[in-house]
Amino acid sequence: GYTKAIAKVSASAEQQFLACGFRREAHIPHFYRGIEDAVFLAKYYGEQREVEQNSLLLTDVLATAKC
Repeated sequence: GYTKAIAKVSASAEQQFLACGFRREAHIPHFYRGIEDAVFLAKYYGEQREVEQNSLLLTDVLATAKC
């Protein structure tokens, strides 16, 4: 019954996940020992889950995070 899978992987492994239908959601430079970047990837198991249902809430969260 899951609608979304999330993976945090090293940038060097990203292509393997993209080939399996994941897409990049976030990137953290130098995450692994200051050497390699990390990427957060997501795979959706339904079109409804891919679309933000509450864009006003998302805008508020992003504004708060930028402070």
